[in-house]
Amino acid sequence: MDTKDFFENEGLLNGRSIAWSKLTYEVAFPTHEIYFNGKIYVLDEGMVWQGDMDLNFDREKLEKVSAELQKDLYILGPTEEDDLNDNEIIAKSSTKIKYQ
Repeated sequence: MDTKDFFENEGLLNGRSIAWSKLTYEVAFPTHEIYFNGKIYVLDEGMVWQGDMDLNFDREKLEKVSAELQKDLYILGPTEEDDLNDNEIIAKSSTKIKYQ
């Protein structure tokens, strides 16, 4: 099974959008940890997923993906480069979903 299949099995389609309007979504959920065009990296694999995510709703799904992959997931914002080495991923990561 490909890494992206684990995300799709949880309903996290690559490139997904969670709102028509980012501003409206942020106003509706002001305390949520939201990443529009966020990126998820896995060490030794690079970027494995990209799209919108709201960690208040998606964290459990991402924790399940992390457990299935048996790897930590590193979440970065949209302005980060696509081609990062492992040290840069760790240094720039906004949030980490830790494999338990």
